Amino acid sequence: MRRMRARGISVWRALLGLICATAMVGATGFMVTPVRVSGRVVDIYGQPVPNAQVSLAANIGPDASTHTATDGSFALAGGYRVAGIQVDITAPGFLPLQQHGSGLAVLDRAPMVHGRRRRLRVRRGPRPVAQPRGPERQPHRAAGAGGATPVRPA
Repeated sequence: MRRMRARGISVWRALLGLICATAMVGATGFMVTPVRVSGRVVDIYGQPVPNAQVSLAANIGPDASTHTATDGSFALAGGYRVAGIQVDITAPGFLPLQQHGSGLAVLDRAPMVHGRRRRLRVRRGPRPVAQPRGPERQPHRAAGAGGATPVRPA
């Protein structure tokens, strides 16, 4: 008789575990929805950014990807999500952007580094091997006056 009771308890435990697992999967199924993302990509001046890559990101990596049209618009349909939506947007000459959901995406331009080319004069003998030709110091300008701040040689 004890043997049957032991078997009966293990069957009930297995049945209870199966019921709990089914309930959890069923509840998760109601939260999972297909993802549709659309919007427009513009720069900070409101001009459209054509041919920008728009990717729908999942926890394991990119899920779906498309490029913007000439007017900056995009529409993307991806897999299923339980949590929020993350959209990664990249374009040449712009900083990458991560956005949550649809809508207007504003890209900032990537900073440009402007430099000055200098010629080197090579000498042989006891003097230094290479010396810069031209002025040693450039005049100091304010950061906002006329573009990038010049870099002084070390």
